[in-house]
Amino acid sequence: MKSRINAVIFAVILAALLVSCASRPQPTEQAEELEEVRSPYTVIEHKNTQLGGPIPDWTYTAIGALEQQDRFEERYLYRFERIGQDLNGIKTLADNLDAGAAIAREINIRVQQKFAGAEVGDNDFVETYFENTVKVLADARISGYRKYDDFWILRVDNETDEEEYVYYSLFTIEQDEVDRLIQEAISGQTADTEEEQTAKERVREIFEEGL
Repeated sequence: MKSRINAVIFAVILAALLVSCASRPQPTEQAEELEEVRSPYTVIEHKNTQLGGPIPDWTYTAIGALEQQDRFEERYLYRFERIGQDLNGIKTLADNLDAGAAIAREINIRVQQKFAGAEVGDNDFVETYFENTVKVLADARISGYRKYDDFWILRVDNETDEEEYVYYSLFTIEQDEVDRLIQEAISGQTADTEEEQTAKERVREIFEEGL
């Protein structure tokens, strides 16, 4: 009797293992699933093709990770991308017309993200001073930024066979310069009451350690 029970138990366990193995995706199945995700473009040339150079890491590495590297110490980074048929045209637009305005927008986005992550409670005065700071920064003339590098690729659409350039540029700006702009935007606002002064100082404290 005991041996019969053991045989039944063994049969149940074996059946469970077989079902588990059958339902688990096999390595070949997983590979097939990954192969289904394909880029709609094929890169046919890039800036370093002729000299055999690599694609620079700053084109694909997360900005936060780049800012932690020694080469970008105490600098904020802003990366931009433009697409078009004429390389010189999109390069001119990106470097001469877009850069200042784009960096100003990126600074504003970072300011808003920083404030969103801070704990201010239900203090309407604090939010008002923050909103005024954003408005001042939106109109501020950003200076002191520098282009660190640029890179381009020429790619073809796999469906239409149309070719287009993608131009990448990376700009840097000293953290002190951005932090100074933020503190000036805060300092320029009036605070007539004690409550307003407290709210103003709270906004200043939020941005004292930078973005």
